Amino acid sequence: MWRKIFKNTTLQKAEKLWKNGNVNIDVVEDDYIAATVEDDRPVCVCNVEIEYFEGEELPGMWCDCEAAFDGDDCEHMAAVMYEIEAKKLHKARQKKVAAKKKTVVLFEEKDDQYQYYNLQTIVQDVQFSDTAIKEAKKNVESGQIALEDIQVGYYHDFYKGDVQRAHIMGKYQDKKGNAYHVAFQMDKESILEMSCMVPRCNCRYMAGNYYWGVQEKKACSHVTALMLLVHDYLKTHTIGDATDYSGIMMLESFRNLYARKAACEPQNQDIVGKVDIQPRLILENDELHLSFKIGRTKLYVMKNIKDFYFKNKKKEILQLGKNESIDLATAIFTENAKRYLEYINREVKQELQHKSRLEQKNSSWYATEVKAETMSSYIDLYGTRLDDFFELEYGKSLAFINKDTGEKEKEILLKDGVVKAEIELFPQTSKTVLESISIEGTMPVMINGSKHQYYVEEDAFCRLSDESRKQLEPILNLFEDGELDILILKNNV
Repeated sequence: MWRKIFKNTTLQKAEKLWKNGNVNIDVVEDDYIAATVEDDRPVCVCNVEIEYFEGEELPGMWCDCEAAFDGDDCEHMAAVMYEIEAKKLHKARQKKVAAKKKTVVLFEEKDDQYQYYNLQTIVQDVQFSDTAIKEAKKNVESGQIALEDIQVGYYHDFYKGDVQRAHIMGKYQDKKGNAYHVAFQMDKESILEMSCMVPRCNCRYMAGNYYWGVQEKKACSHVTALMLLVHDYLKTHTIGDATDYSGIMMLESFRNLYARKAACEPQNQDIVGKVDIQPRLILENDELHLSFKIGRTKLYVMKNIKDFYFKNKKKEILQLGKNESIDLATAIFTENAKRYLEYINREVKQELQHKSRLEQKNSSWYATEVKAETMSSYIDLYGTRLDDFFELEYGKSLAFINKDTGEKEKEILLKDGVVKAEIELFPQTSKTVLESISIEGTMPVMINGSKHQYYVEEDAFCRLSDESRKQLEPILNLFEDGELDILILKNNV
């Protein structure tokens, strides 16, 4: 079919180039092929592009040679077509096109419940493969994909004005524990952007694995898995509505005004009661986490710290249980709760700023070697954050759960401590001659801050004293998981 557009002399030249092995295919995509052709009359390397258009019998062809520039169908284009035909690339493409026409549905059950963001409708123009859906379901079942955050905001469209969109952020964790950013954005009608930072993923999103609405909307298994999680989330949660940006601003202004007035009225303070926040330390896999409980007479676990931060900022209602909620517009916090409220606000702000900087720097969040910070039901305590919290709570008793030992929740005191390391020496001899010394020891596992190191003992969470640190300094960093195992040969004894 394609031969009819070329002159016979052009086809003869093209066939010679092709038979001499002068054609190299560089890029093969569903609708696009790029190649280079080496020519010796004159000596040059020509770049050729072949693009297939839906509904068109013949592909579009481009070459950067002088003949093509003058508007002729050159021998370089024909030579590439010979190579495509020989390698049956056109047949492979036809199979892919046929596979595309087969509709693969992500959500088979019809959603009867009204949602402003109806994901079933929104993803209709996104392409899913059977393989991607199968892999996505595995990722969901294994817990390797997690829904981290949903943010609803507005962007300004030149034609439509301020349009609401939802930004969905997730995390994929591989078997080695590395975490990678996965996300997508949508408005009420369609998926606007998709991103996947998982190495070796076969996704074709532009700009660092981002989809910007230019290429085909084909979702990889990781983005598909995140969509499955969001679909389940929307069965019990509502995000967004048809309120426009100006309406949101007006409501927020009135809500803040109402909150300030209500907080000053004594009768509201008596009826509502003061809200308390209490911290809880959790030790798991030798890592320390901080969670919170919140409530009035009965305290409930704060299920999502970021969600609480945003709800408190907007003065919304925080649902604690089926019959218990807190109106954050009128809530009066205890003096103790105010300290933790300030700590939560500071840490979440810092985390959001960190995420924003990474986004601007790398066009990605939590790229390959960056561990993702979940900050959902707990805050990871390490580095400066651990030092600051210990200083804030020094001398107080806090609730503590040791998941490594399976102990039930108990109270522990935050104090300075002197750690003891138990060390034994085992001489190795051969015919009464000393050959080496084996040194074995144990001590509590250290948790590192920026300035200090910490450890857990029976009823206390201790900060290693300067005196104890100086005594142990030669061997402190040689302990792994609280154990020491060293061999010294006789020459060094």
